[in-house]
Amino acid sequence: MPKLLIQNALPILFADDTSIIVTDSHIIIDFQLNMKVVFEQLNNWLNVTLLLINFEKMGFIHFKTKNACEVNNKLRYENKFIAKFI
Repeated sequence: MPKLLIQNALPILFADDTSIIVTDSHIIIDFQLNMKVVFEQLNNWLNVTLLLINFEKMGFIHFKTKNACEVNNKLRYENKFIAKFI
């Protein structure tokens, strides 16, 4: 995968799985906006390589510090919700 993602996103490839680590400030709006940009860039690259995102197998984990307040963040891309793994 070329280095096409924004600066605060790190793709990690293992066999047929891909993980993308996105770091951001504590502001949830910035995180959601950056996630949208990451998905757009990733989807563009996948379309060029004739691959697709399997939204049924996709999920995310939100890591945070223990003194961070709980935020009900729901991610979606192209009207498809992405499951949150607890």
